[in-house]
Amino acid sequence: MKYPVHIPQRPAIVVKNGRKIQELAQKEVAVRVALLPKTVSAFENGPETTSIENLFKLLAPLDL
Repeated sequence: MKYPVHIPQRPAIVVKNGRKIQELAQKEVAVRVALLPKTVSAFENGPETTSIENLFKLLAPLDL
């Protein structure tokens, strides 16, 4: 599946949609990747301040 990034918010949209398709709560994703739920929420709502490391942590468990 392709996810072209044309706007800074696109990675957050992909993660949020992937999470919802898999019927996972932010807390469940956070536990899987050893992040706080508020970090997942912050990424989904304002990805511009998220580190690349956290981006990859969030993509991995969703198979994105």
